[in-house]
Amino acid sequence: MKTLLKLFIFLFINFFIFCSTYQEQQIKQDPIKNETTISVKKIEEIKTQTTINNQEINKNQTQNPTNNQEMDKNNIEISTNNQEKEKNKEISIISTETDNSKTFDPKPLILADKKIFETIKENIEEFKTTSEDTLALKEKKQKLFAQKIDEINKKYKGKLLQFQYLFLEDVIPEKELTPYGRQKLKKMEKEQNVIVMLAMAYEVFLGCDECFRNTGRYEVELYLPKSTKENLYEEKDYRNKIIFITSDKIKAFGYKKGQYYPISGKVKSIKIEDSYLGVKTTIYLE
Repeated sequence: MKTLLKLFIFLFINFFIFCSTYQEQQIKQDPIKNETTISVKKIEEIKTQTTINNQEINKNQTQNPTNNQEMDKNNIEISTNNQEKEKNKEISIISTETDNSKTFDPKPLILADKKIFETIKENIEEFKTTSEDTLALKEKKQKLFAQKIDEINKKYKGKLLQFQYLFLEDVIPEKELTPYGRQKLKKMEKEQNVIVMLAMAYEVFLGCDECFRNTGRYEVELYLPKSTKENLYEEKDYRNKIIFITSDKIKAFGYKKGQYYPISGKVKSIKIEDSYLGVKTTIYLE
């Protein structure tokens, strides 16, 4: 009996020990299992995040052309803005030049141009007739006057003259006589009756459209300005005239009446007249 009791106690103790040991093993295994589960979850989360990142990258790549277009658009806008700035800068420069022109004094230019006329005429005014001259003296002066004009034309024909500040009166199409007009003119010159001759001259020069034709060139009529009140140079000096002949239509159509222009050209001829206003000079340039 005692032996059975001891055996029972021994078995009970062993069973108790076994249960305790088993429980400890289970406790030790649970954290490992938990950690494994957590690791698996983390791996799944990483995979999910990687997928999301890849999707974002693909999305960004898809949007890149649009972004590039936006960048190009911005570049175009920047370029346009720069062009506008340059344009405003040019306008500002033009405005500044206009403001400076308010203080522009053309007197030195006019005096330089006047000097050209005076140099060309030289001493021709010595042969200008006056009311006190006798008939014999007038004839002598007129002859010397004509000779001096010939000398001036020979001296200056073909020479380049440059004027800096001339008043533009008008631009007129150049005309020439047609064969019909020349016939009319010859008849007029042969006519002895003064009244008939005057009538024919009126017909040729004023009432005959068939007597003249356009040459395709233009006569730019300019005058040397003269000073007036308030030191403005607006009135023209009728004694000093320039006829600039040009075949350049663009240039001819670009001139404006009442404005001032520099003119340069070679002398075609010089016409000098003894008028009641004084010695009147017309220089033809081409």
